[in-house]
Amino acid sequence: MKSRRVLWSTVLIAIAGLLFGSACGKKEAVNAAAPPPPTVVVAQVVQQTVPIYSEFVGQTKATQTVEIRARVQGTLDKVNFTEGAPVRKGQVLFEIQKSEYEAALLSAKAALSKAQADLFQAQQRTDVVEAESNLAQAQTRLSLAQSDLARYAPLAKENAVTQIDLDTARAKKDSAAAEVTASKANLTNKAAAVKYTIEKT
Repeated sequence: MKSRRVLWSTVLIAIAGLLFGSACGKKEAVNAAAPPPPTVVVAQVVQQTVPIYSEFVGQTKATQTVEIRARVQGTLDKVNFTEGAPVRKGQVLFEIQKSEYEAALLSAKAALSKAQADLFQAQQRTDVVEAESNLAQAQTRLSLAQSDLARYAPLAKENAVTQIDLDTARAKKDSAAAEVTASKANLTNKAAAVKYTIEKT
């Protein structure tokens, strides 16, 4: 009988403890979940006119455009317009350096004058002009042969070239000298013949 009382007392104490613990846990959970009060901003309302505007992203483009390409090469000397400004038909937009083309023009005019003079001489004395040309070519070959011989002579002394190479250079020089002599004689004969023909007529 006494043991039953002890048992019931123990059970009641356990149930009371559970109920008390459950009630305390709910109260702490309610207190932990409550948010702080909100912050309120106060501003004074003022009536006024506010401009309405909008911002947009865009690109500008000319109504008429033209692509410019150079037909000749050269260094750009002047730009005769402002970028973005309108231009008229026939307006000079760019200028390139003229010196190179002026020199080429003068050279071409000189070549033309020489060609015209050569043509006139050829019409008057074709044989003499041909003889003069042959003499000039022979003199060029002689000059080249002399240059080669002058280059080979010191090399042959140091055995840098063979004796055959030196002899060949000497032979070419002698042959060219003989050709110059023959060309001079031929030119003299042709000029004399033309002079005789002019005097005879």
